[in-house]
Parts: sequence; structure tokens; C-alpha cells
Amino acid sequence: MTYADLAPIYDRIGLADYARAMTPRLLNLAQRRDWMGRRVLDLGTGTGAAAIWFAQNNYMVTAADNDPAMMAVAQETASAQSLGINFVETHIRGLGGLDPVDLAIALDVMNTFDGLRELEGVFAHIHTLLPANRLLIFDLHTLEGLVGASQNRDTIVYSEDDLAVFSRTTFDYERQIQTVDYDIFRQDGDDVWSRHSAQIIRRAFPLQVVAQLLRRQKFEVQAVLDSSLNTYEFGSLGEDRVIFFARNV
Repeated sequence: MTYADLAPIYDRIGLADYARAMTPRLLNLAQRRDWMGRRVLDLGTGTGAAAIWFAQNNYMVTAADNDPAMMAVAQETASAQSLGINFVETHIRGLGGLDPVDLAIALDVMNTFDGLRELEGVFAHIHTLLPANRLLIFDLHTLEGLVGASQNRDTIVYSEDDLAVFSRTTFDYERQIQTVDYDIFRQDGDDVWSRHSAQIIRRAFPLQVVAQLLRRQKFEVQAVLDSSLNTYEFGSLGEDRVIFFARNV
């Protein structure tokens, strides 16, 4: 999966809005849970919404992503603001060699992995970077959320004079995979338009199994929260996304 055609418009069409809005709220909640630290690793940083916020607030930030187009946008934004972010182009599976951090955060990332085995491997890699009592925070789209988002199959994502973006969302019940296909129409000159396409694939994971995988990799699940940051009970209906707080033990 490549974001080459989405990267230049990713922020503009609102795909980074969730990370931008949630980052300060999640940090506030972490501090209320007695987290302390300055070193932050933003996993799957994309265009850098979370990493840039942390850097703007004087945290020492490493931002990791395996997509060069997305990373280029994040680096350009950080450079324009003279933010000293350490950008590392790597897949989350290949985090070896990074310095320890006090907080690892991954927003809108974990559903992109191919299966539970890969997800557990990611947890194992992250565990090696977190000293004892440090935090991993990540969100997951629920099965209900992915299915629900697939009901309105055809959507106008964005429409302005120089840019129009349409999406088609489908859900494969057999493999529990959501696919979002984007058609991008961009004005490149006075009367010149170009058409591009992009795709995002997300896989649903059983939330209780995810919690078990975290425990198997020596994380303590401190909290599982709903989108309003209230406690989420496994099996509850009506939530399209949940947030895990896991402490390295």
C-alpha cells in the first residue's frame, strides 16, 4: 500500500484530523495516569500530525513511517516550523536500533497490519523500546466501526474548485477487511486536470485477543477507552473506535 497520491492532500481532506485532535487529549490523560517523560516515538507518523504537536510542545520526538511520500510531507512541515524531529523511514516491524522512549503512540495505524501474528510482532518490537512503566497508546477501529463505515459506499470526501476526492468503501466479511478506494481529481494548471487513485485497507481485530497479545508481550493493559475517553467494556456495541493504554512491565 502506497500513499503517493494521497500524501499531498492527506491533511487537506481531513485524514489527519483525528490524530491532530486526539494527541493533546491522550497526553493529558496519560499525565493524569502518572505518566512522566520527554521522549516520544510516533509510530506510523504519516504527515506528522501527532509528532509535530509533540515537538511544538518541547518533547523529544522520533517519527517513524515506511511511506516516503507521507514522510516527505511531515518533514517539510517540521522544517518550515524549525522543529527538531528525528524522522526515521522504517516499518514498525523494523524498529531495531532506535533509542529508548518514554511514550510510543500509534494513531490510525494498527488496523493496517496483515493479521494478529504481525500485530503481536509489532507489540514485541515496541516493548524493546520502552523502559519499565512507560506507555504505549494506540487506537483500533472496531469491527462494528469498519462495517458501519462501509454502509455508505460512495462518498464525496472533498470538493473545491481545484480538488475533488471521492471514495468507495467496501467490507469483506470473510476476511474482515475494509477497503477504501479513492478517486482524486486535481487541477494541475488553468485547464489541466489529472486523475489519481489510492487505497487504504484496514483489518478488524478481536479486541479481547489484542489485549491478550499485549499481556503476552509483557504489557499491562491499563485502560481501554471509547472515543469519548470513557472506559470501554469488551463486547459493548456502538463504538467505532477504541483506544488502548498499555504499560510496559
